[in-house]
Amino acid sequence: MSENKRIAVVGAGIAGLTCAYELQKQGFEVVVYEKESYVGGRMSTRTKDQFPMDIGANHLANVYTQMRIYAKELSLEWKPMDFLNYRTFRHGKVIPLLEDISRMSKFKIALQSFFGSRKKIDFFDLSTAAKYDVDNVAHFAETKITKEALDYLIDPFISTYQFHRADELSIGLMYAMMRSRAKHPKDWDLQQLKGGMIALPQALADKLDVHLSTPVERITPKGEHVEITIGSETLTFDRVVMATTADVTDALYQDATPGQKTVLKGSEYAASIGVGFRVPKDLLGETTIVWVPYVESQYIGGYTNEAMKGDDLVHDGKTLLITWSHQGFATDIMNKTDEEIFLLTKEKLMEVCPFITHENQLENYDLERWPNAMPKFSHGHLTRVKTFLDTDQGKNNVYFCGDYLNAPWTEGALQCGQRVARAIGEEISS
Repeated sequence: MSENKRIAVVGAGIAGLTCAYELQKQGFEVVVYEKESYVGGRMSTRTKDQFPMDIGANHLANVYTQMRIYAKELSLEWKPMDFLNYRTFRHGKVIPLLEDISRMSKFKIALQSFFGSRKKIDFFDLSTAAKYDVDNVAHFAETKITKEALDYLIDPFISTYQFHRADELSIGLMYAMMRSRAKHPKDWDLQQLKGGMIALPQALADKLDVHLSTPVERITPKGEHVEITIGSETLTFDRVVMATTADVTDALYQDATPGQKTVLKGSEYAASIGVGFRVPKDLLGETTIVWVPYVESQYIGGYTNEAMKGDDLVHDGKTLLITWSHQGFATDIMNKTDEEIFLLTKEKLMEVCPFITHENQLENYDLERWPNAMPKFSHGHLTRVKTFLDTDQGKNNVYFCGDYLNAPWTEGALQCGQRVARAIGEEISS
């Protein structure tokens, strides 16, 4: 019976919290352990001097169907941005995304988008796209589209949202995105939660038994049970869900099966650093997000105008500008002091943000280092994860959960949490 089973979830990001919430609904006794002093992981918000800064994921969309269901269920306000204008930086100017793109590039993109839209795959469950995991996006784009489209549309999109280059992304994901955008074009318009990205993780956590500032040191399978070591204490559970990044799971779970080890060792992440500056509220006008192609800057991947989020992000004539670094730049400066990171980022930002005319328009606000900002859905990863899910998920009574399991972005991570909860319920009741 479910009420007699105890389940531990390690990690209070959106994947872990969703999994715990759904398991609790099924009647299981669930405990969540989180090493940080706050929940949400990369879906979190930190407030300093009035401004709530989303330190990881920055915005949502109506295509996040399951997240919208939870928002309604938990009485959270889901609303559009005040304005929405995507731009790109090219040859010293900020311009609309397609303004300087040739007709040939546009035609070939449209053609590949048509092909992609016909494939019955799910962006938030990339295991459905594993059969298309046959090449990387950079090689595919150069041979099937154009170098211009790769450099000024495809690669910038990837580096803005994934922080790495197109050669580290499977075309399976590209096709999945093409299908989703073709089927739900307006549902990709940006949305937000009142209270910031932390609102949903916190609302879920408020309904769960969550232990913050509680780092798990080891998990050890013991026959039909699993032991968790926390300090000098050893706790026993019937199932354990590892809702942590792959490297953390690998470090804590040293008795993994060969199949589990394969997916953990094979998962890689891109680094980034989110740096927030306080700026005049009208500095960027109604420009929302600027993509910065790698061919224009090897340092800054993109930046956002937080005034798009309305009154909560405008105070005393100021708002926030948040910039995200390319993985190489992030890795190079990751261990520098906050002041050094602010200084170096400011210098590189001014090279790609013509709205800024003097450095005194940028006031240091806050920053967050992300050594493992986003999983890399590289060529081969989709297939490797699908194989793991089909053969080794749940072995030793240990389940893995998180975006790296073919579950992109916050909606993908949330849906992964749902899938893991269903799998555990079905396995126990069978």
